[in-house]
Amino acid sequence: MRRLLWCLLGWAAARADTNTTRQRLSVLPKAWLFGSADDRLRKKRVALLMAGNVRTHDSCAPSIRKHLLEHKYNDRWRFEVVALAYKERFGKAIHKDAVSKTWTQGKDVTDLDIRKHYMTWPCHVKIVDEEAVKKSIKKPPTSPHFARFTYMFRMLRDTYVFMDSLGTFDGVVRFRFDLKLLAPFKLHNFECDKCVVVPGRMQPGPAAMHLGTNCGGGRLWVQDHVAYGGRNAMRAYFVDTYEKYDRGGRPPRQKQVEAHLASVLKEKGVAVKCDTSIKYTIVR
Repeated sequence: MRRLLWCLLGWAAARADTNTTRQRLSVLPKAWLFGSADDRLRKKRVALLMAGNVRTHDSCAPSIRKHLLEHKYNDRWRFEVVALAYKERFGKAIHKDAVSKTWTQGKDVTDLDIRKHYMTWPCHVKIVDEEAVKKSIKKPPTSPHFARFTYMFRMLRDTYVFMDSLGTFDGVVRFRFDLKLLAPFKLHNFECDKCVVVPGRMQPGPAAMHLGTNCGGGRLWVQDHVAYGGRNAMRAYFVDTYEKYDRGGRPPRQKQVEAHLASVLKEKGVAVKCDTSIKYTIVR
């Protein structure tokens, strides 16, 4: 009788272990990586959008993980990486001073070159051919300078459209691939539907947008390196800047990318605010 009792107790214990193992294995892989469905649904969904040539992203990605994706201040957001990259690692720079002597083309870029940096976040990647993007533009400007940043705005537009195909996002962050963060990048609420936040960097001239006393007075430089905002406001930043060309609009008379970007945001009624805590550099 005692032996029978011990056998029954052993069978019950083995059965319990097996059931526990089955329950553990039944959890989807995404739940292991990104938390339970309930945890993820409680957080607002934010897309980190990157577009263009990958360039020096290998050396920049660790700072993006540390200062944005993994920073405790940003724990309330549910990040997803959305990247549209040229298969050519390095392209021709718009500005002469942006050309690096250390660039070597190397092998074509694959989606793994980007995914490897963001293994614990949902990462959506598309690789495109630079020549195919050029050919897709109906009436490219004749000026080589205007043509280059027309391609850039087209890539920004296509990245936003790619994001739209993935569902609804509450907020959007724009980074260049070769942008390295130097300090914590603290995202604030995306409640302002018509606001875009940029670094507090001043620059005189026609490339600036007059913003009164928003950032200490004077003019604020609106640039394509980094920005964030609500989904609708960032549509003007990503989509309308290109579609102004696509509708037959003429390139801006100023030779700055920033001037065109600023004029489109103003035309769409998007307010621009600055955050002086954003610190970064571009790695050439």
